[in-house]
Amino acid sequence: MGTPILHWFSGSVSELDRAIEMGCWFSVGLPMARSARGLAHIAPIPHGRLSTETDAPFTAEAALEYNPSDLKSAIDGIASA
Repeated sequence: MGTPILHWFSGSVSELDRAIEMGCWFSVGLPMARSARGLAHIAPIPHGRLSTETDAPFTAEAALEYNPSDLKSAIDGIASA
């Protein structure tokens, strides 16, 4: 069986705790790394189980074209958490 990767997790804190206990990985994109709730969710996730989202196909900013500097902004947001 594989390891689940939760894409831009948006559940409750207790669901996040359970997902961490279950060994899930977490995909984080720029919008999540910019929001207070997203940063609060990122903070308790073990660093080794975070993955930056690089394709950004479905975001609130979908009308914008992402470029490599957006990935750096997402990483900076993750680091600040």
